Amino acid sequence: TLLFLLQILPFIGLLIPILWTDDISILLRALDEASTTFQNSILYSLGGALISVGLGLILVLSVGRMKNLRSFFLVGLLSCFSIPSFLSSLGMIHLGTLTPAFMDWLTRRRFSVVLILGLKFFPVASLILFYGYLKSPRIWAEQAAVSSMTLHYFLIKVLQFQIPQHIGMV
Repeated sequence: TLLFLLQILPFIGLLIPILWTDDISILLRALDEASTTFQNSILYSLGGALISVGLGLILVLSVGRMKNLRSFFLVGLLSCFSIPSFLSSLGMIHLGTLTPAFMDWLTRRRFSVVLILGLKFFPVASLILFYGYLKSPRIWAEQAAVSSMTLHYFLIKVLQFQIPQHIGMV
């Protein structure tokens, strides 16, 4: 019932004036605006998720073996998550006013919104990936470190089956 009250009733309230009109162009325009909004929402959410999971995966794989760095980055991630979300938007606006006109494609387009979303949810994705990485058996990482196994070889031979599960958790 809560879903009905919060989402379906306002949607019906928006549809009633559109459906009672005799002009089909209003209905077509409303459908066009809704599809554009849907496409933008999918683009922003997928782009932000790719950036946050990609950066989180790089961080976890780089820092996951070292105990001192791991605790340092966990504290840093928790403090980054406590920063208000409007600060990154204000920072991007300030950056957009400082950059020259030929950099508008970087600071005033969809990419900047996707980047801000990805950086905002980067701590969350990293913490979840850290949790998944730390749940993997420690003996694998210890044996790899003792045998001087490179990170590349460790990823290919040992963690290739666990990384998709960790990304799926995010």
